[in-house]
Amino acid sequence: MDKKEQLLGAIYYMKIDELRFQHEILGLDGKGLKQVLIAKILNLLGIEHAEDKKIRGKQNLFSGSSSHASDVLLKGRYRNNRHYRSIFTDKIGPHFKFTAYGMEWIKKKWSDGIDPTVDEFCAYWQAEYERRAKGGDFKSPTTLQRVKFFRAMKGKELSKAELEKQWKEKRELQANLAIALIKHLSKNKNG
Repeated sequence: MDKKEQLLGAIYYMKIDELRFQHEILGLDGKGLKQVLIAKILNLLGIEHAEDKKIRGKQNLFSGSSSHASDVLLKGRYRNNRHYRSIFTDKIGPHFKFTAYGMEWIKKKWSDGIDPTVDEFCAYWQAEYERRAKGGDFKSPTTLQRVKFFRAMKGKELSKAELEKQWKEKRELQANLAIALIKHLSKNKNG
């Protein structure tokens, strides 16, 4: 596994304050949700997310399929309302509903300085919906690592204190690995 792949696995173990400190070191704006902070670091290092690749492939499914194809979700003007629900339901289907992962994606785009189109949002939403429908709910690197860890430990004969200790050790190990990889990759990118 190369260093970029290792970083993709480890960076999600970092806490927000650890990510913000890395932003300070890298000269990045340390504002935003955890996913946004991670995306900024990965973008700086030239690391593309697997989810981004999947979404790009879905975008052409929605392009030009309605009179709303060129609508842009403008920061400060976009609202989760009946108007957009109607547009998204027409383009995606009756299974559409506003979700936290959908709103996080829009906010991440805005923090990157991008006003996404309706088609881009629909492509992302449908790709994520399909992934989750296939039981992929906890395979995404964006899922809380703590949840994944405790689900994997289910059925083991460990006390809560033992589980918490093992979780703390694993999280710190992975976070320290991520920090070392960020330092290494940013040094190689700039040097």
